[in-house]
Amino acid sequence: MLNWGIEQQGFIELGGKKHSFLHFPAEQSISMRPIVLLHGWQDNAASFLPLVEAITSIISVDIYCIEFAGHGHSEHRSADAHYHFIDYVYDIQQILLALGMTDCHLVGHSMGGMVASVVAAIESNVRTLTMLEASGPLSEQADTQEQIRSAFVSRQAKGQTAVKPIADVDAFIALRARAGGLCLSHARMLIERDVAFNNDKMWRRSDIRLTALSPIRMSEAQAIDLLSKIECPTLAYFANDGYTGLYKLMGSRKKVFKNITMAYEAGHHHFHMQHPYAIAQRLINFIQEHVQE
Repeated sequence: MLNWGIEQQGFIELGGKKHSFLHFPAEQSISMRPIVLLHGWQDNAASFLPLVEAITSIISVDIYCIEFAGHGHSEHRSADAHYHFIDYVYDIQQILLALGMTDCHLVGHSMGGMVASVVAAIESNVRTLTMLEASGPLSEQADTQEQIRSAFVSRQAKGQTAVKPIADVDAFIALRARAGGLCLSHARMLIERDVAFNNDKMWRRSDIRLTALSPIRMSEAQAIDLLSKIECPTLAYFANDGYTGLYKLMGSRKKVFKNITMAYEAGHHHFHMQHPYAIAQRLINFIQEHVQE
Protein backbone atom coordinates (compact mmCIF):
# COMPACT_ATOMS: atom_id res chain seq x y z
CA MET A 1 0.00 0.00 0.00
CA LEU A 2 1.17 3.50 -0.79
CA ASN A 3 2.10 5.58 2.23
CA TRP A 4 0.02 8.67 1.43
CA GLY A 5 1.86 11.81 2.40
CA ILE A 6 5.15 10.82 0.80
CA GLU A 7 4.15 12.52 -2.45
CA GLN A 8 6.08 15.68 -3.16
CA GLN A 9 4.44 18.69 -4.79
CA GLY A 10 6.86 20.26 -7.22
CA PHE A 11 6.92 23.01 -9.83
CA ILE A 12 8.91 23.60 -13.01
CA GLU A 13 8.99 27.14 -14.40
CA LEU A 14 8.65 27.54 -18.16
CA GLY A 15 8.37 30.98 -19.74
CA GLY A 16 7.66 32.54 -16.36
CA LYS A 17 4.77 30.16 -15.62
CA LYS A 18 4.80 27.37 -13.04
CA HIS A 19 3.93 23.83 -14.14
CA SER A 20 2.89 21.50 -11.35
CA PHE A 21 3.79 17.88 -10.78
CA LEU A 22 3.39 15.30 -8.03
CA HIS A 23 6.38 13.06 -7.38
CA PHE A 24 5.91 9.72 -5.65
CA PRO A 25 9.47 8.57 -4.85
CA ALA A 26 10.22 4.88 -4.69
CA GLU A 27 10.20 3.66 -1.09
CA GLN A 28 12.67 0.82 -1.71
CA SER A 29 15.39 0.07 -4.24
CA ILE A 30 14.25 1.12 -7.70
CA SER A 31 13.74 -1.71 -10.19
CA MET A 32 12.74 0.25 -13.29
CA ARG A 33 13.00 3.66 -14.94
CA PRO A 34 10.57 6.38 -13.75
CA ILE A 35 6.96 6.27 -14.86
CA VAL A 36 5.56 9.61 -16.01
CA LEU A 37 1.76 10.01 -16.01
CA LEU A 38 -0.08 12.61 -18.12
CA HIS A 39 -3.74 13.29 -17.31
CA GLY A 40 -6.66 14.03 -19.60
CA TRP A 41 -8.33 17.27 -20.67
CA GLN A 42 -9.84 19.18 -17.71
CA ASP A 43 -8.58 16.48 -15.32
CA ASN A 44 -5.54 16.79 -13.06
CA ALA A 45 -2.97 14.65 -11.26
CA ALA A 46 -5.62 13.31 -8.88
CA SER A 47 -7.04 11.18 -11.70
CA PHE A 48 -3.97 8.96 -11.31
CA LEU A 49 -4.02 8.52 -7.53
CA PRO A 50 -5.75 5.10 -7.63
CA LEU A 51 -3.33 3.91 -10.33
CA VAL A 52 -0.29 5.19 -8.42
CA GLU A 53 -1.38 3.24 -5.36
CA ALA A 54 -1.86 0.13 -7.47
CA ILE A 55 1.51 0.42 -9.24
CA THR A 56 3.41 0.96 -5.99
CA SER A 57 1.78 -2.12 -4.48
CA ILE A 58 3.35 -4.17 -7.28
CA ILE A 59 6.77 -2.61 -7.82
CA SER A 60 9.13 0.01 -6.38
CA VAL A 61 9.44 2.84 -8.89
CA ASP A 62 9.61 6.64 -9.07
CA ILE A 63 6.34 8.08 -10.40
CA TYR A 64 5.69 11.60 -11.66
CA CYS A 65 2.21 13.00 -12.38
CA ILE A 66 2.61 16.15 -14.46
CA GLU A 67 -0.21 18.67 -14.73
CA PHE A 68 -0.73 20.52 -18.00
CA ALA A 69 -0.85 24.31 -18.13
CA GLY A 70 -4.22 25.60 -16.96
CA HIS A 71 -4.97 22.34 -15.13
CA GLY A 72 -4.67 21.36 -11.49
CA HIS A 73 -2.04 23.40 -9.66
CA SER A 74 -0.26 24.54 -12.83
CA GLU A 75 -0.60 28.22 -13.65
CA HIS A 76 -2.80 29.51 -16.46
CA ARG A 77 -1.26 30.64 -19.69
CA SER A 78 -0.99 34.43 -20.00
CA ALA A 79 -3.93 36.46 -21.29
CA ASP A 80 -2.36 36.77 -24.75
CA ALA A 81 -1.68 33.02 -25.08
CA HIS A 82 -3.92 30.06 -25.80
CA TYR A 83 -4.02 26.31 -25.24
CA HIS A 84 -2.70 24.77 -28.43
CA PHE A 85 -2.14 21.02 -28.47
CA ILE A 86 1.41 21.24 -29.78
CA ASP A 87 2.38 23.59 -26.92
CA TYR A 88 1.43 20.87 -24.43
CA VAL A 89 3.92 18.62 -26.25
CA TYR A 90 6.64 21.28 -25.96
CA ASP A 91 5.86 21.78 -22.26
CA ILE A 92 6.22 18.08 -21.49
CA GLN A 93 9.45 17.84 -23.48
CA GLN A 94 10.91 20.74 -21.48
CA ILE A 95 9.64 19.46 -18.13
CA LEU A 96 11.23 16.05 -18.71
CA LEU A 97 14.50 17.81 -19.50
CA ALA A 98 14.21 19.95 -16.36
CA LEU A 99 13.58 16.84 -14.27
CA GLY A 100 16.71 15.23 -15.72
CA MET A 101 14.61 12.45 -17.21
CA THR A 102 17.11 10.66 -19.46
CA ASP A 103 14.81 7.64 -19.75
CA CYS A 104 11.21 7.11 -18.69
CA HIS A 105 8.06 5.12 -19.31
CA LEU A 106 5.38 7.51 -20.55
CA VAL A 107 1.71 6.86 -19.74
CA GLY A 108 -1.08 9.17 -20.82
CA HIS A 109 -4.85 9.14 -20.46
CA SER A 110 -7.06 10.66 -23.17
CA MET A 111 -5.49 14.03 -24.09
CA GLY A 112 -2.47 13.00 -22.05
CA GLY A 113 -2.10 9.93 -24.25
CA MET A 114 -2.36 12.07 -27.36
CA VAL A 115 0.39 14.37 -26.09
CA ALA A 116 2.50 11.39 -24.97
CA SER A 117 2.33 9.86 -28.45
CA VAL A 118 3.87 12.97 -30.04
CA VAL A 119 6.52 13.22 -27.31
CA ALA A 120 7.43 9.58 -28.01
CA ALA A 121 7.63 10.35 -31.74
CA ILE A 122 10.13 13.18 -31.33
CA GLU A 123 12.13 12.03 -28.28
CA SER A 124 14.42 9.01 -27.91
CA ASN A 125 14.27 8.96 -24.10
CA VAL A 126 10.83 7.32 -23.95
CA ARG A 127 11.38 3.63 -23.19
CA THR A 128 7.72 2.62 -23.54
CA LEU A 129 4.52 4.46 -24.42
CA THR A 130 1.14 3.55 -22.93
CA MET A 131 -1.99 5.29 -24.19
CA LEU A 132 -5.10 4.89 -22.05
CA GLU A 133 -8.18 5.71 -24.12
CA ALA A 134 -6.13 7.51 -26.77
CA SER A 135 -5.11 6.80 -30.37
CA GLY A 136 -2.51 9.49 -30.97
CA PRO A 137 -3.18 13.13 -31.84
CA LEU A 138 -6.62 14.12 -33.06
CA SER A 139 -6.84 15.13 -36.70
CA GLU A 140 -9.34 17.23 -38.59
CA GLN A 141 -11.14 16.46 -41.82
CA ALA A 142 -13.75 19.20 -41.57
CA ASP A 143 -14.12 22.57 -43.28
CA THR A 144 -11.00 24.41 -42.10
CA GLN A 145 -12.50 27.84 -42.74
CA GLU A 146 -15.53 27.13 -40.56
CA GLN A 147 -13.37 25.46 -37.92
CA ILE A 148 -11.20 28.56 -37.53
CA ARG A 149 -14.22 30.90 -37.52
CA SER A 150 -16.00 28.85 -34.84
CA ALA A 151 -12.84 28.60 -32.73
CA PHE A 152 -12.29 32.36 -32.80
CA VAL A 153 -15.89 32.99 -31.75
CA SER A 154 -15.42 30.46 -28.96
CA ARG A 155 -12.13 32.05 -27.88
CA GLN A 156 -13.69 35.51 -27.70
CA ALA A 157 -16.66 34.21 -25.70
CA LYS A 158 -14.46 32.43 -23.16
CA GLY A 159 -12.34 35.54 -22.77
CA GLN A 160 -15.41 37.57 -21.88
CA THR A 161 -17.00 35.02 -19.54
CA ALA A 162 -16.94 36.05 -15.89
CA VAL A 163 -15.67 33.25 -13.66
CA LYS A 164 -18.04 32.59 -10.77
CA PRO A 165 -17.24 30.98 -7.41
CA ILE A 166 -18.53 27.51 -6.60
CA ALA A 167 -21.65 27.89 -4.49
CA ASP A 168 -22.18 24.22 -3.57
CA VAL A 169 -19.15 21.93 -3.84
CA ASP A 170 -21.21 18.74 -3.37
CA ALA A 171 -23.50 19.74 -6.23
CA PHE A 172 -20.43 20.57 -8.32
CA ILE A 173 -18.94 17.14 -7.59
CA ALA A 174 -22.22 15.47 -8.57
CA LEU A 175 -22.23 17.45 -11.83
CA ARG A 176 -18.65 16.38 -12.58
CA ALA A 177 -19.58 12.78 -11.86
CA ARG A 178 -22.50 12.86 -14.28
CA ALA A 179 -20.54 14.63 -17.00
CA GLY A 180 -17.61 12.21 -16.86
CA GLY A 181 -19.38 8.97 -16.02
CA LEU A 182 -17.54 8.92 -12.68
CA CYS A 183 -18.56 7.65 -9.27
CA LEU A 184 -18.85 10.38 -6.64
CA SER A 185 -15.65 9.40 -4.84
CA HIS A 186 -13.57 9.68 -8.02
CA ALA A 187 -15.24 12.94 -9.00
CA ARG A 188 -14.43 14.27 -5.53
CA MET A 189 -10.74 13.39 -6.02
CA LEU A 190 -10.63 15.50 -9.16
CA ILE A 191 -12.61 18.43 -7.78
CA GLU A 192 -10.75 18.65 -4.48
CA ARG A 193 -7.49 19.18 -6.36
CA ASP A 194 -9.18 21.60 -8.75
CA VAL A 195 -10.50 24.10 -6.19
CA ALA A 196 -8.87 26.92 -4.24
CA PHE A 197 -10.11 29.38 -1.63
CA ASN A 198 -9.80 33.10 -2.18
CA ASN A 199 -11.62 35.83 -0.23
CA ASP A 200 -13.58 33.15 1.64
CA LYS A 201 -14.96 31.79 -1.64
CA MET A 202 -14.23 28.59 -3.52
CA TRP A 203 -13.00 28.82 -7.11
CA ARG A 204 -11.92 26.38 -9.80
CA ARG A 205 -8.19 26.40 -10.45
CA SER A 206 -8.55 25.21 -14.05
CA ASP A 207 -8.67 27.88 -16.76
CA ILE A 208 -12.09 28.47 -18.32
CA ARG A 209 -10.29 29.01 -21.65
CA LEU A 210 -9.53 25.28 -21.81
CA THR A 211 -13.03 24.78 -23.19
CA ALA A 212 -12.48 27.06 -26.18
CA LEU A 213 -12.50 25.25 -29.52
CA SER A 214 -9.20 24.51 -31.28
CA PRO A 215 -8.72 26.68 -34.38
CA ILE A 216 -6.64 24.11 -36.21
CA ARG A 217 -5.58 20.48 -35.86
CA MET A 218 -3.17 18.20 -37.64
CA SER A 219 -4.20 16.52 -40.84
CA GLU A 220 -4.57 12.76 -40.66
CA ALA A 221 -1.48 12.42 -42.83
CA GLN A 222 0.55 14.40 -40.29
CA ALA A 223 -0.78 12.32 -37.40
CA ILE A 224 0.03 9.08 -39.21
CA ASP A 225 3.52 10.32 -40.04
CA LEU A 226 4.23 11.07 -36.37
CA LEU A 227 2.87 7.74 -35.14
CA SER A 228 5.02 5.90 -37.68
CA LYS A 229 8.09 7.57 -36.13
CA ILE A 230 7.52 6.07 -32.66
CA GLU A 231 10.36 3.62 -32.02
CA CYS A 232 9.49 2.42 -28.52
CA PRO A 233 7.05 -0.40 -27.68
CA THR A 234 3.51 0.99 -27.45
CA LEU A 235 0.52 -0.23 -25.45
CA ALA A 236 -2.86 1.05 -26.64
CA TYR A 237 -5.28 0.30 -23.82
CA PHE A 238 -9.02 0.92 -24.19
CA ALA A 239 -12.09 0.69 -21.96
CA ASN A 240 -14.89 -1.58 -23.14
CA ASP A 241 -17.39 1.21 -22.51
CA GLY A 242 -15.06 4.10 -23.36
CA TYR A 243 -15.16 6.52 -26.26
CA THR A 244 -15.83 4.36 -29.31
CA GLY A 245 -14.49 7.03 -31.66
CA LEU A 246 -11.01 6.67 -30.17
CA TYR A 247 -11.09 2.89 -30.47
CA LYS A 248 -12.28 3.08 -34.09
CA LEU A 249 -9.57 5.60 -34.91
CA MET A 250 -6.90 3.23 -33.64
CA GLY A 251 -8.32 0.55 -35.93
CA SER A 252 -7.17 2.56 -38.95
CA ARG A 253 -3.88 3.68 -37.38
CA LYS A 254 -2.44 0.64 -35.61
CA LYS A 255 -0.77 -0.70 -38.76
CA VAL A 256 1.68 2.25 -38.81
CA PHE A 257 3.14 1.56 -35.36
CA LYS A 258 6.43 -0.33 -35.33
CA ASN A 259 5.63 -2.24 -32.13
CA ILE A 260 2.11 -2.04 -30.74
CA THR A 261 0.10 -4.11 -28.29
CA MET A 262 -3.67 -3.66 -28.04
CA ALA A 263 -5.46 -4.28 -24.74
CA TYR A 264 -8.97 -3.86 -23.37
CA GLU A 265 -10.48 -3.57 -19.90
CA ALA A 266 -13.91 -3.24 -18.35
CA GLY A 267 -15.06 0.25 -17.51
CA HIS A 268 -15.70 3.68 -18.98
CA HIS A 269 -13.40 6.47 -20.19
CA HIS A 270 -11.81 6.85 -16.73
CA PHE A 271 -11.26 3.10 -16.39
CA HIS A 272 -7.84 3.71 -14.83
CA MET A 273 -9.71 5.05 -11.81
CA GLN A 274 -12.28 2.25 -11.84
CA HIS A 275 -9.89 -0.70 -12.24
CA PRO A 276 -6.45 0.56 -11.21
CA TYR A 277 -5.01 -2.78 -10.07
CA ALA A 278 -5.84 -4.62 -13.29
CA ILE A 279 -4.41 -1.78 -15.36
CA ALA A 280 -1.32 -1.44 -13.15
CA GLN A 281 -0.54 -5.13 -13.49
CA ARG A 282 -0.90 -5.09 -17.27
CA LEU A 283 1.22 -1.93 -17.48
CA ILE A 284 4.04 -3.42 -15.39
CA ASN A 285 3.87 -6.70 -17.32
CA PHE A 286 4.06 -4.80 -20.60
CA ILE A 287 7.10 -2.81 -19.51
CA GLN A 288 8.92 -5.86 -18.17
CA GLU A 289 8.16 -7.93 -21.27
CA HIS A 290 9.40 -5.30 -23.72
CA VAL A 291 12.26 -3.50 -21.98
CA GLN A 292 15.38 -4.79 -20.31
CA GLU A 293 15.87 -2.30 -17.47
